[in-house]
Amino acid sequence: MGEFVRERWRLMDPLEVYLLLTFFRAESMQAEWGQAEVMVQGEQRQVWTFCARLEYSTDIFVRLYARSRTEAFLDGPRRAFEHFGGVRAEVVLDNASTARKCFVGLSRREETPAFLALRTYCVFRSRYCITPSRRYTSGLSLAITTPFDTD
Repeated sequence: MGEFVRERWRLMDPLEVYLLLTFFRAESMQAEWGQAEVMVQGEQRQVWTFCARLEYSTDIFVRLYARSRTEAFLDGPRRAFEHFGGVRAEVVLDNASTARKCFVGLSRREETPAFLALRTYCVFRSRYCITPSRRYTSGLSLAITTPFDTD
């Protein structure tokens, strides 16, 4: 069967495939956590970055945190909503363990009580990256990896 599929794929000679993505103004925001090395008063430190990006306008919001705690995880989306002028209908997340308790099948996640409370209070849907076995970024929002100088 595998040989048949390879041969058919070779004969089809696919050029390029495009999937046009369009979003409404308040439809979706992508968010993810990352780590960065920063210089603070001449001393190098590791910080956590929260990065959010609107899918409609690609406007970006970034906030740095000294620690990766639940309080920071909940503060990031709240401040992003303030920055963007309101809550989006859907937030696309990577597979951060702060948001999800466990995987349920391939596409569903059981969320932590703290994140579920935030999602319920702010009234948005959550969508996660597909593959639970690996950590993928959510697309438009990229973890900040370049050094910052805060002097």
